[in-house]
Formats: sequence, structure tokens, C-alpha cells
Amino acid sequence: MEAHTPILVVEGLDVLAFSSVESAQRHLEPWWIKEDRGRIYDASGHRMTAVCHGQRVVLSVGDASVAQEEELSAALRAHFRATAKPAFADEKSLSQLIAAIPVR
Repeated sequence: MEAHTPILVVEGLDVLAFSSVESAQRHLEPWWIKEDRGRIYDASGHRMTAVCHGQRVVLSVGDASVAQEEELSAALRAHFRATAKPAFADEKSLSQLIAAIPVR
């Protein structure tokens, strides 16, 4: 299955969005993956798998991956509530929430 962009990296209340899988892979560090510091999603809400090959991180979406739209929506809503935009967080769809995250 091909990942839909942007790629979203969630760590606690922090969210980063990347324009491509390659961009996210270049940003992520192996220690972050090994310490299981956060979650990675594609724009459809599919959880991505991260594997370390030496100092390189490789991301993929499994063919049997089920979209976790509610889980991703909850993480994005928490992010926007923490950044003083609670009304925005409560009234937007997943695609609108994703569109509001600046893409790197």
C-alpha cells in the first residue's frame, strides 16, 4: 500500500508534517524509533511502520493496515488544544486538521 501525504509524526502533543515519505525518513533518527517515542501516520490515518537500517530510517504502510482515523484525529485535536486553538480543534474534520499543520 502506498502512503498518502503528508506524513504526520506525533510525539505527545507535538505534530510534524512532511511532504513526502523520503522527507520524513531523512528527519527521523534511529534512536527516536528504537525508543518508541511517537507514532507515524500517513494522511489517510494509516499507522506507518519504521525500521532502522544502520543510521537510516525506512517507513512503510502494510497492505493489511487499517486506517486509524479516530486515533489520528484525537492526536491532532490534542495538539491544537495545546496550541490555544480549542474551538478549531473541535469543529474540523481530519482532512481539515491535517491541512492546518505546516508541512516541511
